[in-house]
Amino acid sequence: MKLIIAEKPALVSAIADALDGPRKSLQGSTYMTVGDYTLISVFGHLLELKEPEDYDEVVDRNLDILADGFEEGLDMDALKRIAGVEE
Repeated sequence: MKLIIAEKPALVSAIADALDGPRKSLQGSTYMTVGDYTLISVFGHLLELKEPEDYDEVVDRNLDILADGFEEGLDMDALKRIAGVEE
């Protein structure tokens, strides 16, 4: 089984149209299978930049954030949507 994660449902449909094999999906579900592929839409980004207040250092909201590196945070809503996909 191969997993394909797409940002939007339209992209899942386009990819599914390009794959060969029987197509299965549950109405209202965010994923489908085509052959031995499982395709899922997460309706957005899995990772996002942290908000200024999420950094350990104090950041003045009126200043641009200039750091040695930006940190990513997980979008927990997106992770919940893919948690229901079975192996």
